Amino acid sequence: MFGRISAVALAGFAAMLTPASAADIQTGRAYSFHTGPMGACRSASWYIYIDDDKSIEGYASWDRQRMRATISGKVNNDGTSQLQAKEVDGTRTAALNGRIEGDYYTLTLSGSGTPCDGKTWKVPRQSYGFIPG
Repeated sequence: MFGRISAVALAGFAAMLTPASAADIQTGRAYSFHTGPMGACRSASWYIYIDDDKSIEGYASWDRQRMRATISGKVNNDGTSQLQAKEVDGTRTAALNGRIEGDYYTLTLSGSGTPCDGKTWKVPRQSYGFIPG
């Protein structure tokens, strides 16, 4: 993605037609997924978590887990998000624009300067059970 970061690939699908409501944005949920290669954009593994205050933290990794970028940002009340990705131990960055609707998070990558720019992924939400201590 970022020059040699060729696969921070969070992100053309068209935007969903119906805007998300505050009820659609469930906090305490994770999106964990793997994206396969798309042309010159290589595969990557992703983990994104939405905290109770709608902040987002996560990461993407590629090159068989040898490269990684952190992801951070916040979900707006309308379900949109503008996330930033930053290469770990590097200076390269990219933007991830997204929309949460129902059980899906649609993300598009831009600004990486790689073949992954403009790629969009529609990712299903995963629910993890709470185990009391």
